[in-house]
Amino acid sequence: MKYFSSQIWSGLNAIDPQARESAFERADRARDQYYAYLDSIRPKLSARKWRTILQCHGLHDCVIESISVSYRSRGRRTVADVRFVMENRTVLFQDVTRFSFQIDNQTAFPCGSYCWDYCEFELLDTGRMTISILGDVTNQIDLEFESIECGKRPKD
Repeated sequence: MKYFSSQIWSGLNAIDPQARESAFERADRARDQYYAYLDSIRPKLSARKWRTILQCHGLHDCVIESISVSYRSRGRRTVADVRFVMENRTVLFQDVTRFSFQIDNQTAFPCGSYCWDYCEFELLDTGRMTISILGDVTNQIDLEFESIECGKRPKD
């Protein structure tokens, strides 16, 4: 996480009141810097991509019920599509070329659900995007992807 680091998250949960207050100040500055960054990349994105990012920014403070990864060939390389299922929608990251899941073994996931607390988008010079999703100090997902789609959750 470039803006909202695990150190800030850890500080927000500190027992010491001064450490907690300092972390809240750092978190406020980081949030302002992050939204300034988003404003700076907006002209580089199509209106559709921008709307999708805003819709999917709901990954902040959400409960992810499951994650599925499917692989396919694209030319000479293998790419993945990564789908998150949440309470009332799905988020599909397409043409994922790099990803990592750091989820500790105490998490009842994917059989249960997990609450993620913060996410950051970044536009790369290549035109691809990355997203980092932070659950707590030890749980994080990082994806590099070509496009993203938000949709309604399929009915069971």
